[in-house]
Amino acid sequence: MRSLQTVVYRKGSIFANGFIQFGTLGGQASMNTVFFYPGKNEEALRFKNAVEKQLDAYQKQQAQNAMPAQQVSPADEIKKLKGLLEEGIITQAEFDQKKKQLLGF
Repeated sequence: MRSLQTVVYRKGSIFANGFIQFGTLGGQASMNTVFFYPGKNEEALRFKNAVEKQLDAYQKQQAQNAMPAQQVSPADEIKKLKGLLEEGIITQAEFDQKKKQLLGF
């Protein structure tokens, strides 16, 4: 479902069959079209609506998953490093090096 972008419905008539066309990234319309007889208009429309509902839910989920992680400020990171230094987990040289890196020196 990653490449599905749009769903187009055309009602069938006495002159022509109806169709549902799936617009995909990099897809060709002729390869993404389902034709149906005019007597199946209601069923086809229900199917199209169900696909759109699923597509909408998928896109919302992807948007939520794509939210950026909260950024940690350099000051907060330096405070954490200071705590590690005071606990003896890192050396003064390691603290100084990382502090310079965080401050852009």
